[in-house]
Amino acid sequence: MKSKTYFLLSFIVLSFHSTAQTYWIQKTPFWDFLYHLKNPVSVISNTDDEKFLPLNLDFSTHIREKVIKGSNGLFILIDGTEQVYKATDISATQIAFTRIDSTIYFGNSFGSIDFSYHDTLFSFGGYGFWRMNGQLRYFKEGGEWNITRVNSERKTYNRLFAYLPVENYIYYLQANKRSEIEMDNEQPKSLIKFDLLQKQNILLGSLSNKINLATDDYLQVSSSYLKGTLVYLESSMYLFKFESNAVYKLNNMKVFNEIFSKSNGLIKNLFEIDGRLYFNLLADSVLHSVPLSMNDFVKEPYNLYEPDIVVRNKYFWFYLMAACALLLIVAGFFFNRKRLTKKNIIKINHFKETNGVEQDPMQFSEIEKQLIENILLSVQKGNALNVEEINSLLGVSRKTLEIQKKVRTDVIHRINHKFKIKFSSNDNLIERVRSDSDRRFYKYSISIENSKRLKEVK
Repeated sequence: MKSKTYFLLSFIVLSFHSTAQTYWIQKTPFWDFLYHLKNPVSVISNTDDEKFLPLNLDFSTHIREKVIKGSNGLFILIDGTEQVYKATDISATQIAFTRIDSTIYFGNSFGSIDFSYHDTLFSFGGYGFWRMNGQLRYFKEGGEWNITRVNSERKTYNRLFAYLPVENYIYYLQANKRSEIEMDNEQPKSLIKFDLLQKQNILLGSLSNKINLATDDYLQVSSSYLKGTLVYLESSMYLFKFESNAVYKLNNMKVFNEIFSKSNGLIKNLFEIDGRLYFNLLADSVLHSVPLSMNDFVKEPYNLYEPDIVVRNKYFWFYLMAACALLLIVAGFFFNRKRLTKKNIIKINHFKETNGVEQDPMQFSEIEKQLIENILLSVQKGNALNVEEINSLLGVSRKTLEIQKKVRTDVIHRINHKFKIKFSSNDNLIERVRSDSDRRFYKYSISIENSKRLKEVK
């Protein structure tokens, strides 16, 4: 009887933990230090190959896990899924991580830059759905991820970057590949400064040819104390300082040997706090550390990047020729437009003469009527028309995303423009509303008042 009771209680406990998605994992000096640390850590690098949580996701045999220590807790983010686990308890031998998000999708943020800023988790850029993106997403505990606007989207991933929260900047190397149809073999060159307060990307310049990032075989970790990124590249450690456009090389061999002599570069879980670099070796679970200061580095005789003004001067003649070509194209466009306008006037006059009736330019076309009727039918059913349904109705489902967006926008703008003139209204007929199931997407609807106006005309 006791064994049956014990089995039942064990089953209930396991079921509860499974439902709550709480995982107890082995406590190491690394976890113990971060859990009890009061201050945030800008970046914890080289955790990609670690498997901290016993997850079993269908779409990948190897799930990359990212560790973030913010002022509001210790987190593990699952790459590409936007799943968030927070450290919720600790014992003598274990530490508990509980899932705190309600995300139900995955696949658009592999390799993103993830960080904590002002008590909020952010995910910047990444790859997924056949394209590289430069989106800035944010997460509030207990909810789901949302997107925020940036001045211009630049393709971004965690290839080379520095996150400096005190300065409110992220410096990063822009990716070359934007989508699968734009793949090339060139190495990324543009260095970007992202202002976290203004949500603005600023082009700094082009990465120096002296720096070879042809392979992915290098380590990096942001250093708030040194105001840059430490990079282990080609058997040497460098400090990239983006704001001062300088490269420094570690020449203190005592410090270098403390980091790399026992590991041969095989180190993991790197982070820096107040001028001290912490890391684990693959051979043990001890949390090692070594002090670092600018006195340990010597400045290299070349810059980190070629400033944007130099790049512009370098291609001055190219831009001049492009501007001349553009002027010729614009001049040709207006000349052709004038000629076509003259022809159209002749056609309209001929139509008036032969038919005696002038067609109303504010009349809805057949495709516009069809779109309006489909939206009204959806509204009557308590729903709204989504983007895919509109694309299908307009016959652009198999076109590129750019063409779909342009056609969809043009048709809706024409409908709203005609509606405002016909009904002397300031309101749009077709309105864009956020989807209740996923706030990142939109649907299209017509208000009850506007639908009544249309019926009165009919």
